[in-house]
Amino acid sequence: MRGNIAPQDLPEPYVGWEDYLTGLVEEVEKAGELRAGVTPRSAARVLVSAFFGMQHVSDVLSRRSDLAERYAELRTVVLEGLRD
Repeated sequence: MRGNIAPQDLPEPYVGWEDYLTGLVEEVEKAGELRAGVTPRSAARVLVSAFFGMQHVSDVLSRRSDLAERYAELRTVVLEGLRD
């Protein structure tokens, strides 16, 4: 159970993406490239939240006209921040 919401109560894209990204981050971990102290599941949850949040904020503030810039920021700060 995640917080007060059971996994089956979350919309499918979120659960599916979290599971998929957990597998990818596990591969990064096996390659010895995951930052110490980061778990694949927690990294996947943060990535899903950041990605969907980035899209939402971009949509609300600029009708997605700045989506490429916001993705570049996410990639630099979050994705590169996971690597050792």
